[in-house]
Amino acid sequence: MDKKIAEMLDAKTAVFAGEGKQFLQDEMNLRTVAYMLGDVLLPMCCMVCNTGHLKRILSMTKLCADNVDLQKELAKLIYDYLAQCNGL
Repeated sequence: MDKKIAEMLDAKTAVFAGEGKQFLQDEMNLRTVAYMLGDVLLPMCCMVCNTGHLKRILSMTKLCADNVDLQKELAKLIYDYLAQCNGL
């Protein structure tokens, strides 16, 4: 199931593939990507209920596969966004 989720996230972030890694060093761009991915994950947030699981899923994506720091930062931002959406 995690592989399918990673494929969904890849489809959502495909537009950023040409931008390169520099694009995600900007805080605003990083948050934008996190919110976009959070919207994809919102209907299944009970399946990605912790940052460790989010990092594991993000590590399977093309955007984050080779960048542990990016996985960590996006996982935290996505988790915070999902928690806010669910009133936590």
